[in-house]
Amino acid sequence: MRLLFFTILLLILNVCQAQNRIIGTISGLSQAGVNKIFIYHVEQGGALVDSALVVNDRFKFELGIKPAKLYSLGFREKNIGMILWLDNSNIKIASTISQMIIDTKRIKLQRLFSGVSVTGSITQDLHNRLLKRIYPLLEEHYYNRPTGEAVFAEGKGPITNKAKITEEIRKFIEDNGNSPVSSFLLFHFGKYDGILPNSLSDDLYNKLTEDNKNSYFGKLYKSWQ
Repeated sequence: MRLLFFTILLLILNVCQAQNRIIGTISGLSQAGVNKIFIYHVEQGGALVDSALVVNDRFKFELGIKPAKLYSLGFREKNIGMILWLDNSNIKIASTISQMIIDTKRIKLQRLFSGVSVTGSITQDLHNRLLKRIYPLLEEHYYNRPTGEAVFAEGKGPITNKAKITEEIRKFIEDNGNSPVSSFLLFHFGKYDGILPNSLSDDLYNKLTEDNKNSYFGKLYKSWQ
């Protein structure tokens, strides 16, 4: 009887541990008539994972996510917005509705880095750390490319925005070969967006861990034509 009790207790504890919360406050949601937030699994073709009611600009998800995966939040069904790395952490999101709305003219940058405050996810922190550094360069590269694209690096003279972005991504992936963020960035800026040269991309791919090579974005990198 005692053994049965402890077995049931362990099962309950495992279920509890599997639940991780996302708690969000987005000012202006309720006033704009948004009564639901949707969460999608990017790595499953944008499949709907769950939805949560919005009450007084606040919402909450209870999920069972362990390995870090890439998800997306949206205001309307089938409306994929900002990307979000979720892992086995409790996460808090704080924003305004204007930060969450995707501007179709700036969609490349906004989906990568929206400026929304996300705390609690180690994987998201890692993603944001790099994107904050290269955001001005990406903005210049995508939207305001002047003739020559010249910027100045520390004591190195003029270099192109593209070269600076490439160098930052190279250092990041070499330092974080075990992170799913690296395989995502390698695919996005390599095969998908073409900022990284092919030879460098392939070299960086070989520096990923085996688990990362076999991840969704690692496999996507190898299969993308």
